[in-house]
Amino acid sequence: MGKLTKEHILKLIALFNKPLNLRNVDLRNANLSQANLFRYDLTGAHLTGANLSYAELSCALLSGADLMGAKMKYAEFQKANLHQANLFRSDLTGANLTQANLSRTCLMDSDLTGAELSEANLSYAELSEAILTRALLHSTNLSYADLYQANLTNAFLAGANLTGANLSFVDLIGADLSGANLSRANLTGANLTGAHLTGANLLEANLYRTKGI
Repeated sequence: MGKLTKEHILKLIALFNKPLNLRNVDLRNANLSQANLFRYDLTGAHLTGANLSYAELSCALLSGADLMGAKMKYAEFQKANLHQANLFRSDLTGANLTQANLSRTCLMDSDLTGAELSEANLSYAELSEAILTRALLHSTNLSYADLYQANLTNAFLAGANLTGANLSFVDLIGADLSGANLSRANLTGANLTGAHLTGANLLEANLYRTKGI
């Protein structure tokens, strides 16, 4: 695939109705809106600035891929592997990432408004200053994730694992944290006004200057 031009690769994607091996492919700024990339191997792919809005990427392999600044509105990433991928300042508004592997992934300053992340693995992920308003994070693994100054207003985090997570100065206004595990989490300066904490575990959590508790 290394000798093929971007145009050739896009034609192959449009023609083939089966998963392709596109490891380390260069598709920077490519228009892949509504493309069917189900089970594609895009490990280490260069997709900075690409348009993947409404694309089908369920079960795709994207570990180590560079998706910085990519547009992925309402894309399907169910059970996709995005381990250690770079999604810095990407747009994932309304995207479906149910049960996806996002461990150690960079999502700094990304927009995940209304995204579906239930049962996803975001352990050790970098989410500082990310927008997660109204995001669905039911039973999501966010252990040791860095969410410094992230916006989680009205997010659904019932049953989420936030053990050791950095939640300093996070906006959790109206968020549902029922049954969530916040043990050893850093909630310094966080705003939990109107948040639901029924059954939440706050053992050894840092609540210095936390609002709403």
